[in-house]
Amino acid sequence: MDHTSKDEHWLAFVTKDKEFERLDLNIQNNLRQMSYRQAQSLLKQTLDDNTFKKLNGRFRAQLHRAKVGKSTLTVDGYLLRKLDAMKNNIGADDYSDLLEYLLKPDGAYKKELDTFHTNNQQHRLNTQNIESDFSHLLKQLYPEHQSLIKKVLELTFMQGALSAKTSGRLQDLEQACEEHIDKFQYNIVNL
Repeated sequence: MDHTSKDEHWLAFVTKDKEFERLDLNIQNNLRQMSYRQAQSLLKQTLDDNTFKKLNGRFRAQLHRAKVGKSTLTVDGYLLRKLDAMKNNIGADDYSDLLEYLLKPDGAYKKELDTFHTNNQQHRLNTQNIESDFSHLLKQLYPEHQSLIKKVLELTFMQGALSAKTSGRLQDLEQACEEHIDKFQYNIVNL
């Protein structure tokens, strides 16, 4: 990140910070004209060490969030507990997944899956694109559906591994996996 950009972020940050409002009006005016480095020198002389460190910590955190495109959302503890419970209930990995789930309009989910299905009917899965197609499909699913598919895959693998372990033949592993997947596909088709 170049200094100009950092200077701009600094100015936008510091003028909104509570410590800025507590400063003398002359110092506030000077800070508006200074680069980040110059402002650091002035603030280090003006503020006590603890306040200066906290201010810089807040700025670094804000700069990092701006750099990676993240924002901070502040909610009270009661609401956070409800969000945590809902996140766990639907199997979301993080709050971004939860908020996406909550904000997705009715019908949009089905439309996304139909579009994916239509786009992928022309080429049947082959070993070159199966991983990217599967990743693309999973990204379009709600978190609880992603978790369900992952569990089905794990269960299928374990079923095949157990079958191969008891018989010692690779063909038994493949057959057990295919039978297990066929059972799930049959259940899906006959919904």
